[in-house]
Amino acid sequence: MSKHVQKELKFLENLARQHNRMSLEQYLAQEDRFSAAYDHLSHGRAEEAIEGGQQVLAVEPRHVQSHGNLGIAYAMRGNRERALEYLERALELDPSYAPAAGNRMRVLALAPGQRLEAASIQSVEYYRQRYEKEHASSSSSGPGSHDASVSLVEDPPASLTERVKRWFSQKAG
Repeated sequence: MSKHVQKELKFLENLARQHNRMSLEQYLAQEDRFSAAYDHLSHGRAEEAIEGGQQVLAVEPRHVQSHGNLGIAYAMRGNRERALEYLERALELDPSYAPAAGNRMRVLALAPGQRLEAASIQSVEYYRQRYEKEHASSSSSGPGSHDASVSLVEDPPASLTERVKRWFSQKAG
């Protein structure tokens, strides 16, 4: 397994443990649901994005990004009140979640009934970038050293390996 894949796998395993004590397999299934909902959102399919976002929240009610994305989906439908509910919930869960704060301002600027244009949606990886920034010093502290909160894995089972490879190839594509 390449060092890049091992690094990504460690990152995913750490996230999985931190979020509702999910296994990596459960986390990847949840990531698939979230990615599908985001794909709908980024292609202007608000109804499907709402359905997908609700599926994510059914498993993980405190999933900040889904609350934020649902806010955008409702804004795309012209439902300003519902959009603000979801964006405010995202900020309740994480007051430092900058995408929700910025999107809340954008939604507040909409006239009642005005729809947010799908073309104005921009992709961000806020938590991933924040995690990498916070852990940059520990990953550069020399060979063999690592953040103690990150589990090192040797080689996952074949079915999980295939899922991780597929997940990475979808992200790269």
